[in-house]
Amino acid sequence: MKILLETDFNISRTEEIRETLKAIIKDAFDRISEHRTRLEVKFRDESSYQDSKNDRRSLLEARPKRMQPLAVMSHKDPFNR
Repeated sequence: MKILLETDFNISRTEEIRETLKAIIKDAFDRISEHRTRLEVKFRDESSYQDSKNDRRSLLEARPKRMQPLAVMSHKDPFNR
């Protein structure tokens, strides 16, 4: 199963953070990995110029084998500022 991780320029994206996130995601989805071809995880700061509590968006898109993609989105701030 391939894991793609994307962030915008307003969210820290060091290699250590990327590898930690990929390990967490892989662990969470490992039991169903044979049914997935790819997971795409995207983090965005939608209003980087403002200090808002609900401006971060997380999107997880799973691509099951021989099925349409499934997506879940959250606008909750994962850092609880």
